[in-house]
Amino acid sequence: MPRDNKGGRGRRDEGPRGGGQGGDVVISKALSFTLRHGAIKEGLPIQPDGYANVQDLLDMPKFRRLNLTLDTLRRLVQESDKQRYQLATIDSEGNPVPIPLKKNIESVGTSTTTTSPSNSTTTTTSSLSLNPSFTNTPSSYLIRATQGHSIPLSSTNLQLTPITTTDLPPHCIHGTFYPFLDLILASGGLKAMGRNHIHFAPNLPQSSTVISGMRRDAQLLFYIDLPKALAAGIPFWRSENEVILSEGDAKKGGLLGMEYVEKIVDIGSAGLGVIWEQGNGMVKELPEKLRNIGVPRGKERVIKHMSGRGGGRGGRGQSGGSRVESQDGEGRA
Repeated sequence: MPRDNKGGRGRRDEGPRGGGQGGDVVISKALSFTLRHGAIKEGLPIQPDGYANVQDLLDMPKFRRLNLTLDTLRRLVQESDKQRYQLATIDSEGNPVPIPLKKNIESVGTSTTTTSPSNSTTTTTSSLSLNPSFTNTPSSYLIRATQGHSIPLSSTNLQLTPITTTDLPPHCIHGTFYPFLDLILASGGLKAMGRNHIHFAPNLPQSSTVISGMRRDAQLLFYIDLPKALAAGIPFWRSENEVILSEGDAKKGGLLGMEYVEKIVDIGSAGLGVIWEQGNGMVKELPEKLRNIGVPRGKERVIKHMSGRGGGRGGRGQSGGSRVESQDGEGRA
């Protein structure tokens, strides 16, 4: 049963201080941090499946200061271009029943079946789209981030869909930036760093089918040999917003080794095309000025992870253990 509405009752939907689109960005960044990384330290109770009760969220001082309300939260979830959040109602047994996004409702028809660990629930999406609130009691709702967690949550509990050889995406591509190339090669591959998963996209960043999983300004694309990695027992998953996720090889501390990379393609300002190939290594050299270019906005924390661990620039080997790449896939909230 939903708990009593402890706080936020009677507040007008004024939006964050300052209001407008800029206020939405501030709230979205705060939501992303709390639901992906900060919930435990900030005192927000998180379920094993990553969901938090919306009333608990609204009661947090940081969101009170931002004047966050249930109506604003529902709107931000629906409008999120990367579908970062999943909002759910609570069934009679206490299980989450995800509310489909309106954009998904329009594409899938009139009904949607959602499955929880203990039951299967069919919800009529027409009622969800016409009346997505059902109730104005925040404690009747749960919310979680769809991916990008550093909070210790298992892929199974997050209800991610395992990828198999019979259900392969068109591609499995990790996007990164020029300054990180040498250090990735020197470390022997990709790692999740402080997060639970390495992030990949199922297509090119400019594709209309890519919602999230890679920043659109990515300069280098790592194409993963997904069948080879799956055959080696490395798990890959699909999130609610179609991001491909992997914990990497548990036997190698979460490393996804370069042996599973088919090629690296430069799509940045240099436009060199394929610069690294499996079996051949580097086939084209990046200009030194690009190797030393500034770190893109939103990737500053990657440098902190790399400090003192990569052995400096210029490494071309495929061995070593430095933790070099954030695998954020987005870099922004």
